[in-house]
Amino acid sequence: MVNFNFNIAMTPTDRAKINDIVGMITAYITRLGTENSAFTLIYLGGGVILAGTTSNAKIYKSVDAGYSWASKGQLGTESDVRQLISLGSGMVLAGTSSGGKIFKSTDSGENWVDKGQLGGETMAMSLVSLGSGMVLAGTGLGGKIFKSTDSGENWVDKGQLGGETMAMSLVSLGSGMVLAGTGLGGKIFKSTDSGESWVDKGQLGGETGINSILSLSSDIILVGTSNGGRLFKSTDAGNNWTDKGSLGMEIGVDSLTSPSPGVIIAGTETTGKIFRLYFASAS
Repeated sequence: MVNFNFNIAMTPTDRAKINDIVGMITAYITRLGTENSAFTLIYLGGGVILAGTTSNAKIYKSVDAGYSWASKGQLGTESDVRQLISLGSGMVLAGTSSGGKIFKSTDSGENWVDKGQLGGETMAMSLVSLGSGMVLAGTGLGGKIFKSTDSGENWVDKGQLGGETMAMSLVSLGSGMVLAGTGLGGKIFKSTDSGESWVDKGQLGGETGINSILSLSSDIILVGTSNGGRLFKSTDAGNNWTDKGSLGMEIGVDSLTSPSPGVIIAGTETTGKIFRLYFASAS
């Protein structure tokens, strides 16, 4: 049985959206300032979560597992924070647009250093750590994969994912296996060699973008999409997918993170809402 305190501000529509999605209970928690989208979320441990927003490229920080948030300011003059990833020991990378830049923090998101643009790309849309300083970045509008072996200091262009224009999301499943979600085709690509080569696994329903991917285990994967703002679930490492429905009236599920077993935080678009999703179990 899941116990939850519903003494929070929410509209009747939000309150009605306590439903069964992948065996979860879903509740709207808060909004990040006046931001339009909570585009990326990363859990750093100990209840600390970072969120990156649009269209002001701000970083928000929570120290209570997502219940309250403080603004940490804008990343340079960028318009959007597209992706945040943790490399451990307080080191975090951020990918941005419209400059297609990588920013780096070594103090859990308090301060940031501009590490420059990825090639001629305008959007550093997705990032994933493969361990030992190896990082992959997905870009737009070239739909490319870039690879770093020194924790984001230097990058090598590994080419385009099919004919896609945006490599929107990346997740590592371990042992060199990586999933990539794209736009505008809304496809899943799979690599088994740490991003050197990729196989097209097809489109998820009629969705146009794979905004976020969260690995709950080496086999169980959740995906957040646009334009339908839907959740999809795979139980076979991304080979097959089940449509689990939408989050309220939001048009995109832009970010997913899990602060503790059985709990998922989802950041959405158009109103920058945060949803908290409860599992009976992670499996």
